Amino acid sequence: MKKFQDFSQRRIAEHMGIAESTVEKHLSKALRLVSDAMKEAPGGAQDGRQRERRFWKWG
Repeated sequence: MKKFQDFSQRRIAEHMGIAESTVEKHLSKALRLVSDAMKEAPGGAQDGRQRERRFWKWG
C-alpha cells in the first residue's frame, strides 16, 4: 500500500485498524526480508563498496 498506492503509514494504519507503530514494524521487516533475499540471489544486491570496487576495476 505504501509503495503502490502511495499511502502514508498513518493512512495504512487507519485502513487496517492497527497502530501506526505496527505498520512501521511490518514495513521495516518486509524491507529487511527483501534485502536479504536480494543478497542471496545469484548476482544479487551488493553493498556500495563492492559496486565501487567493480567500477574502478573496469575503469
